[in-house]
Amino acid sequence: MSYNIFVETDKKIDWEKLNKKLYRPRTPIEYVPTKNIGIKAWEELKFAINIFQSEYKFDLYDMFYGEKIDDNLLSKIKTNIQL
Repeated sequence: MSYNIFVETDKKIDWEKLNKKLYRPRTPIEYVPTKNIGIKAWEELKFAINIFQSEYKFDLYDMFYGEKIDDNLLSKIKTNIQL
């Protein structure tokens, strides 16, 4: 299962700072593309989504479903990744 998430903002982004926030040693997720599945992959994806939404206020869109990411869609993604 692969998920592509489109991130949108009109703000200037400090890419180095964002990269440092997302970096965690031995992450079971590949940001481009995501191939791993399971609870650990879900936890890493959720970690990244939380940073994008809460700290950066990005608008996130799931390209698999073609919808803006909200709690309901996160539940669907979680189910698919944990298969």
